[in-house]
Amino acid sequence: MKKKKVLIISGIIVIVLAAAVILLINVMPMLLMKPAETGYIGETGILAVKNARNNIFFIETSDGYIMVDAGSDADAVRESVQEFDIGIPDVRHILLTHSDYDHVAALSLFPEAVIYMSEDELQMVNGQTKRNLTGGNSFPEGTDYNSAILLTDGQELNLGGNTVKCVKTPGHTEGSVSFVLNGEYLFTGDSFRVSGNTAKIHPFSMDRNKSEGSIKILGETAEGTKYTFTGHYGYYESDTLEFE
Repeated sequence: MKKKKVLIISGIIVIVLAAAVILLINVMPMLLMKPAETGYIGETGILAVKNARNNIFFIETSDGYIMVDAGSDADAVRESVQEFDIGIPDVRHILLTHSDYDHVAALSLFPEAVIYMSEDELQMVNGQTKRNLTGGNSFPEGTDYNSAILLTDGQELNLGGNTVKCVKTPGHTEGSVSFVLNGEYLFTGDSFRVSGNTAKIHPFSMDRNKSEGSIKILGETAEGTKYTFTGHYGYYESDTLEFE
């Protein structure tokens, strides 16, 4: 009987320790995320909107707004656009850095917007590639991923008089992509995390080797740009960031 009790107690300890490790792995990285507060960013004219632990960005153009990523809370996004007098139909283009749930939640709010993502990210939302052991990514109900415009590496778009260049930066997901706006502003999504002033592998990356390569690419891409905008760690003057 005593031996049985010892085994039960040992089992409980193992379960508790395993739960603590899982909690540490999954929760701690989120607690370290520091998105920018909601507001316009200096002389850029770019609006950062804090949405839970991440940022989405709005760029006003000659024919409406470009939106970078779509946040994790659709209701909060709706409130934010109302606060800044951005009409739902005025959001004309949505650039997705990738398709994780916290970057696509508000897509259905903007039915008239054109969605852009990397051609390699399609596999993440059509069921071909799972995000993790528990399942895959998806667009919110009412949004058809088949209507998205699929981008190739280096492809350039002209959106409302602005040039947007696509830079494939896989690793976080298979089709993660970054965008360079007018050669000045770099949007990296979750291609890396920031520790101090150093770009490092994002904790929830699917392929660390690809992430390492993408960080090097982004180091080269950031040269000559003014600001780098991340999904969860705010924004930085590009020349203050180091890319490992």
